[in-house]
Amino acid sequence: MKYVKVRWIHTLPDEPVMLYSELNDDMWETRKVEVYADGRSDFANSEGGWPSCPNPAFPFFPVGSCGPGG
Repeated sequence: MKYVKVRWIHTLPDEPVMLYSELNDDMWETRKVEVYADGRSDFANSEGGWPSCPNPAFPFFPVGSCGPGG
């Protein structure tokens, strides 16, 4: 397992400012936590609530390939 923490600097109130991801040995995202500027947080894992996403070139995110609207 590998763990990634991303700080996203922006002013969009509906988007997270901090993202924590757990990646398996094949670099597939298996769990994630998203934290918002107002203190809210969301959690998801590959067993429900969020599709497991491949990130072989992490930390570069494949645009439009996974997640909501992807």
